[in-house]
Amino acid sequence: MPQLAEFAKEGYTVASVQYRGSKEAVFPAQLHDVKTAVRFLKANAPAYNIDPEKIGVWGDSSGGHLALMLGLTEGLKEYEPSGEHLHETSRVHAIVDWFGPTDLLAMSQYPSVIDHDAPDSPESMLIGGAIQENKEKALKASPLQYVHREAPPILIMHGDQDGIVP
Repeated sequence: MPQLAEFAKEGYTVASVQYRGSKEAVFPAQLHDVKTAVRFLKANAPAYNIDPEKIGVWGDSSGGHLALMLGLTEGLKEYEPSGEHLHETSRVHAIVDWFGPTDLLAMSQYPSVIDHDAPDSPESMLIGGAIQENKEKALKASPLQYVHREAPPILIMHGDQDGIVP
């Protein structure tokens, strides 16, 4: 990711996190993956020269959705993974979302090249069923539901001509 390499040249530590996509696992598996990655980085901060009090996340499309979910759900037990480094929190200090979905139930209300309510849409696959038939699951996977006053600063960038994520 060349844009992230520029940050590294300026002295920032950059980590690209892999997570299970909607074709591999249903929500919240992806969220567990990124929270686990943040905890790993904090637990190994000295080895990677990371300041654990200055961690930001950045993602585009599904990665932007996950960046928002990661930053907005810190401390909610139902979204905390099990496993290693549980002595660390998944708290981050800044979120950048490039055109990630924020409200899964509303996506079909706007022009798009795909039917977001279809059972085989990425959003439906994420929650394990058609969006409008699984509204509670869709709400749980929508970052908009978790916005709160103590949230880290958030920058959302999204064009008005995006043909996929309205």
